[in-house]
Amino acid sequence: MAKGYRYGSFAIRFVSTADDVLVVGWVENRYARVDVEFADGSKLVLEPRSGFILGELPPGNLVRGREAVAVVGRDATGRELRPRIPLGEAYAKAPCFGPLPNATCP
Repeated sequence: MAKGYRYGSFAIRFVSTADDVLVVGWVENRYARVDVEFADGSKLVLEPRSGFILGELPPGNLVRGREAVAVVGRDATGRELRPRIPLGEAYAKAPCFGPLPNATCP
């Protein structure tokens, strides 16, 4: 993170379009990777670049029953760091920011 800009230790958002979903955010240096865990047991591993996260959810995980269910930060040894972000109800009231595509979003 650039000096003088304190955004928090771990902030991840989904950017949903009619066709795909991006994962964007930032993490502190202690996070070596961020795992997006899916309902089917698979995961997407994202490695921060200068503290920033950017990735695209796999097309096969853009359907109910296979969607993203949690975001987990890990250190260089693979140990889970807090916070673990469960996605379930977190996006129920904000579907345009959820882990599934939404054609009604701007």
